[in-house]
Amino acid sequence: EFFQTQFEVVADDGDWNEEDQLSHLILSLEAEAADVLLLLKGHLSYSGVIDKLRQRFVVSIEPDQARQQLWHLEQQPGETVAELVTRAERLAVIVAPELTPADRERLFVLPAFIDALADDELSFELKKTEVSTNDAALRKAHHWIYLKEMQRAELCREFDKTEVNSDFENDFDRQSESD
Repeated sequence: EFFQTQFEVVADDGDWNEEDQLSHLILSLEAEAADVLLLLKGHLSYSGVIDKLRQRFVVSIEPDQARQQLWHLEQQPGETVAELVTRAERLAVIVAPELTPADRERLFVLPAFIDALADDELSFELKKTEVSTNDAALRKAHHWIYLKEMQRAELCREFDKTEVNSDFENDFDRQSESD
């Protein structure tokens, strides 16, 4: 909030339009704040970036609520693994602001993230490989998802190549007619 207030004072003094504000805001973001741009997937506007920054960094829930949400975290339909880990990180900051980022990651973010994954096989694989950082978990998760998509594509190609046995086809037709 403080950064935004400072930014808007400078923007007013400089008489920046929304496009100028967006450009200057993008150039001023660093580290985790800059990562928010990845979540917008090319749909950039000044208000959109500000909204995502607020969602990511403004604390609007109590630590007890955040703890409950963290331990009951579930990957939502359409939510990417990167978005899920970001949600876990945001909650962990509220739960344990006194811890170092590395301790929060190890004690809260990684266990919650891995358990929250919708793909149980991926969750199992990440537990089995004992990843120790969010970055390592995301790299492994993205690699796993890529391999799974490649396997699915290969199965589809194989299925398309498969010729149906004419005896099977005739048996299937006869069975359908008798139903």
